[in-house]
Amino acid sequence: MAKTNAQRQAKYRARRRRDGVSTRLNIEVSLIAHFALERLAHHHGLTQRQMDHRPP
Repeated sequence: MAKTNAQRQAKYRARRRRDGVSTRLNIEVSLIAHFALERLAHHHGLTQRQMDHRPP
């Protein structure tokens, strides 16, 4: 039986945590900060995650 998207995503996240590649970070930011990050990422042709890991 095929897995749902949620099941595949959960397995992917668990594997990345187990391998020490990433950890989960849930935070709330203002809408202004969110849209600013979105705009910057789009401007640089990156994802928001890549922008977060980009050196200053």
